[in-house]
Amino acid sequence: MDKKKIALIVVVLFLLIGLGSFVFANPDQDNDLEGPGVSEDGGSGDGEVIDGTEPTATPEEENDDSATETDPITTYGNGGNGTGTGAGNNGTTGAGNDGTTGGVGNTDMSQYDDARRIIEELENRVNSMQSKDDSNDAVDYRTDTDIIDMVNNLPDGTVKDELKDRLDAINKVLDDTTAPVITGINNNDVTKENVTINVTDDNDVTITATLDGEEIEFTTPLTLEGHYVVTVTDKNFNSTTVEFTIDKTPIALDWLYVLNNSGTDYKVIGDGQKLYVELVFSEEFTSTPMIQIGNAEVVEMSCHWTDWQTEKQYFKCDATITIDGSTMGLENGKEVPVKVTNVLDAAENETVLTNENITETEKYGHVIYDKQAPEMEVLRLTNVSRKDENGAWLQVAKAGDIVRVIVQFNENLATLPTLKVNGTEVGVMKYDSNMQSYTYDYKVTGNDVNGVMQIEISNYADAAGNVGVTLTNKDINHDTQNQVVIDTVAPEYAAMGIFNWTNDNDGTDRTYATKDEHIRLYVSFPEMLATNPKVDIYGMDGKVTTLDLSYSEAAKFYFVEFDTTDEFALPEGKINFKVYGYADEAGNVGADLTQDMTTSKEYPYVIYDSVAPVKTNLLFHSSNANNNQLAKPGDYFGVYLTVNEELKENPTFVINGVEYQANQFYHADGVHQYSAVYEIPANTPAGEMTFTISNIVDKAGNVMADVTNENADEGVNTI
Repeated sequence: MDKKKIALIVVVLFLLIGLGSFVFANPDQDNDLEGPGVSEDGGSGDGEVIDGTEPTATPEEENDDSATETDPITTYGNGGNGTGTGAGNNGTTGAGNDGTTGGVGNTDMSQYDDARRIIEELENRVNSMQSKDDSNDAVDYRTDTDIIDMVNNLPDGTVKDELKDRLDAINKVLDDTTAPVITGINNNDVTKENVTINVTDDNDVTITATLDGEEIEFTTPLTLEGHYVVTVTDKNFNSTTVEFTIDKTPIALDWLYVLNNSGTDYKVIGDGQKLYVELVFSEEFTSTPMIQIGNAEVVEMSCHWTDWQTEKQYFKCDATITIDGSTMGLENGKEVPVKVTNVLDAAENETVLTNENITETEKYGHVIYDKQAPEMEVLRLTNVSRKDENGAWLQVAKAGDIVRVIVQFNENLATLPTLKVNGTEVGVMKYDSNMQSYTYDYKVTGNDVNGVMQIEISNYADAAGNVGVTLTNKDINHDTQNQVVIDTVAPEYAAMGIFNWTNDNDGTDRTYATKDEHIRLYVSFPEMLATNPKVDIYGMDGKVTTLDLSYSEAAKFYFVEFDTTDEFALPEGKINFKVYGYADEAGNVGADLTQDMTTSKEYPYVIYDSVAPVKTNLLFHSSNANNNQLAKPGDYFGVYLTVNEELKENPTFVINGVEYQANQFYHADGVHQYSAVYEIPANTPAGEMTFTISNIVDKAGNVMADVTNENADEGVNTI
């Protein structure tokens, strides 16, 4: 059973009880109650019918509280044919016989007191409400007591006005169904400003707030960063909640990478190359970042979430921009200016990034603009296969040698140089970290052009893409390792000869030599040799004597001199030798040269002859017709000396005391005959002829003993 029905039953019960009481108190139902009311003790009052007119009670009666009942509900009397309320002097209720309302006595204040007590109860209830249920209970109580009509039916006057004001105040609360209005921030707003909360409501309100889930004492404005939940509740428990976030901190950067995306050196860039910019945040933003390089136009970046190479989600933005130093206002050798703007979070905090925010790593970081082509500092060439006697690398090269081309620049290259040798591309040079240079080892072949090795170095560029000038031999700038001469041809002799130095000095035959004479062997070449020749002189029984040739600056040839001593064990005949082991500066070794390869007509060979000539025959003949062994004056007589070798000069013939010169000669097949033929003078005495042959000397200077009659191979002619 609801509360209204219960209240109605209570009212009915009170009416019945009141009616019974009135019957007992007023047995004379014929009394006219339209007049002054009758009190329980029979006293009469001056009250009037409750018809909206002022009661006639005295002030003392109006202020008499003796009629106050404990129950705020009004006690009703029993009338004749109807009920009516009339106030006696002591506040009791009377009933008129005809059911009209009895007048109010001077002391009948129960209707005011009842209303006052109900209002006080409502005030207590309203003031002590803890929930909407308490409010609903108060509304039910107000309805059940019909307090609104009760007050409205009170006679006009100051008391009614006072009660009505109090009831209006109660109704203002209980009848409030409008939630408080919050201004100053919208629900779910995110702001970077301090927040001032303004509340509008007809009743008093209570404000509660939490910051990041923790309850705080509400003050306004709110200034701390975090997530707020503010709830405003009025006295009738109508409430409004607003949630918002104060964020004064710009988005924090995780990293900002700037790099040259066109080459291997990420920290240097040039015109036409691609600059890659990547920025990463841990939170998303509400705008599209804009990037500006130098003075160039601002362009948008591309953004998306990524978890690349990490378990964490990142919001990544990037842009690839082609560098043009002139339009961007970039300075050579200076850092490329980077500026990123319009990075806004939900609170519109802006993150502005510049070069100061660039993340520096071993590979990435601050990028330098470079529009200067690489410049050569040192260019040199050298033969690294062999060294000279002083330990220096050679500047000539033969087939099979390695010529190293070395070039050093003022900066590292991203594009390696291309090398040409004698007009032919041979390969790409490599960087040598030990030498801090770019090198190429070129192997000389027999097909290479002899002469100065011509080089061309081109197509190299730095990390910024700047291409250097072509380098040639004219750019070689090393003091010693400069030009390299390719020489793939072995040295060829220009002249060679051998002669008897002793005979040359005394004007005799240079081509013959005997013991203890001085011999010179020489060879000339059209180029200087790096390795002087050696000569092997062949003796008897396998004897070989090796000598070194020396260079004569005056004569411009290589020579060796030796004496024909027994040490050499020279055999008779041409001196046999072999010149060998000589090499030019490039290391090309010349061919062996032998005694048959002499070129000089004056010094073609040397015949070693240590033995005097040997008589092989000695004959005498006359022109006598009867007997050529006999002669008379007037006949012709000849002495014929045959030796085993050609003589240095003609021998001297002395016959019968007269000196004759050889006047007939025969040289063939190793036969050398010297003859003196003359007419026998008339005064020649008779008898056996006498003779002496002297000055028998071979070309080597070996002297044969004189030949006389005793050496004759047959009888000597007789005169």
